[in-house]
Amino acid sequence: MSGKDLPPAGQYVQVRRRSHEGITEHVGMVIESQDTDQLTLRLVNGYHLVVDVNELDSWESTDEEDTPRLQSSPEPQEMNHNLPSVRLIHTGGTIASQVDYESGAVQARYSAEELLDSVPQIAEIANLSADQLFNKWSDDLRATDWNEIIQATKRAFDEGARGVVIAHGTDTMHMTAAAVAFAWCGKGGRPPGPIVFTGSQRSSDRGSSDAFVNLRAAIEWAAKGPEPTGEGDGTVIVMHDSLEGGRVAVISGLSARKMHTSARAAFASIGRRTLATHDLHASEWDMPEPETSERHITDEPDLFLTDLRILQTIAGPFLLAEHLSQPEDVDALIIHGTGLGHLPLDVIEAEGMNGDIARKLSSYKEAEVPVFVVQQCIRGPINLDVYSKGRMMQKLGVGPARTTMAPDTAIVKIAYILGHKEFTDDLHAAYQENL
Repeated sequence: MSGKDLPPAGQYVQVRRRSHEGITEHVGMVIESQDTDQLTLRLVNGYHLVVDVNELDSWESTDEEDTPRLQSSPEPQEMNHNLPSVRLIHTGGTIASQVDYESGAVQARYSAEELLDSVPQIAEIANLSADQLFNKWSDDLRATDWNEIIQATKRAFDEGARGVVIAHGTDTMHMTAAAVAFAWCGKGGRPPGPIVFTGSQRSSDRGSSDAFVNLRAAIEWAAKGPEPTGEGDGTVIVMHDSLEGGRVAVISGLSARKMHTSARAAFASIGRRTLATHDLHASEWDMPEPETSERHITDEPDLFLTDLRILQTIAGPFLLAEHLSQPEDVDALIIHGTGLGHLPLDVIEAEGMNGDIARKLSSYKEAEVPVFVVQQCIRGPINLDVYSKGRMMQKLGVGPARTTMAPDTAIVKIAYILGHKEFTDDLHAAYQENL
């Protein structure tokens, strides 16, 4: 039998496979395979079965109605009191999606319980419970969703969870991870246990999916990883760390950046070392010795204001003063500056476009609306003390003068300090402070 004789994706089939156990039969739905000479099935137990063409004895179509289905709410597994408790908070994203083979689109479908039931080995790692908040793509999330997630982590710890895993879409996972970290650690505290974000770059029903590997590794970190110190590890992200798919990494939720749109190794840690790695072919994690924290456990995590009006824009050859709102229409302005953080407003062209931008920024200063600059570059500092351009920006109220934060983390931090009165006396100083 050749690859061209295989059934199409989306069809339910019964296959007979030759193996060292003899002929075995399997029933499931055909899903996309990475190799044209392989048949990949999503079985009724949630696992994927990959069958090489030379192992395939025969196949025949079967009706979907005749195929036993996974229960949408599996029976809870018996609790093992020797294992730690972990709460899975489900928010949606690719990790909770599957391909609609009629339209070709990826749709969010799986519940928290189905995600847990798809990786039965984790019953040997922790006692698991699930909290399905919503099922959204991460690019649709707002500060009100951050607050729901923050409150769900608090609820999980109050109910005895040792750690929390948040299943999240990858596009803005690093921003939500930063928000939850500031909520628990922004005033000198730390969470009661590990808070782990994870997701996937490939939908859960694809043969190449990273969903279940990432989920299992995240649950293992939540159950067995070191207690957070609050110094950059208030939240962590657990995702693939190699293109081959053989290793996962744990990186700080405050330094994470999505670096690739579709590769499984999509995330990198910016300006901070990777906290730990795990070779999927080995039994042990490569993790540092636990550190003792001097921070107290936060009683009540902070929430974010949900009505902030923050304007973001990018410095460059087409930035015009008219692109900037009137100061009275926003609570803050964030500009992604070039290089060390510069903007197009040199006094040499005071009567042209650049001068118009300078005058607009002066109106922000006069109205006492804060203007922050973050870098377009991924790595390296903002430093407005090096060139005369930077010193001019400071006179116009743009700042702060020096920072090293990744730009997405900076945006979340600005939203955090704007929402808490103890920081509002000097917002630029609060932005520079290591919270």
